[in-house]
Amino acid sequence: MRKMISAGAVGALLAAGLATPASAHPGGPPSGPDMQCRYDAFVVSCFEQDGDDFWVYDAEQDSASAEIDWYTDYGRTGYCRNSHGVVTWHECTFDMAEGHTVFWTHWTYDQTDGTKTYRSGTYTAPISS
Repeated sequence: MRKMISAGAVGALLAAGLATPASAHPGGPPSGPDMQCRYDAFVVSCFEQDGDDFWVYDAEQDSASAEIDWYTDYGRTGYCRNSHGVVTWHECTFDMAEGHTVFWTHWTYDQTDGTKTYRSGTYTAPISS
């Protein structure tokens, strides 16, 4: 089942003390109408449509990193991995072609043996200027 959460709701979770943001990105993703956020028990991801940035939050206390794998409708692929630890944010910046669509899925990545575990998705968002 797909779940959506607004960037403002993610910020409210942080402000309420339910999570502690990463020192590298203490505020988490910016709020606004161009943020598309999704979550499950392991990963929170936000795509910033007007900047082509992914934000990845590690929501699970384990030894694995939170990760999203993404691809576009014009054939580009990539990933964004948060290896900062639980209750931290990581931002990955990309330059994607406007007027297209990006798709992504949630994964966890175990650094000790390189195992990736599918968590949820596929999510979509339009890419804007």
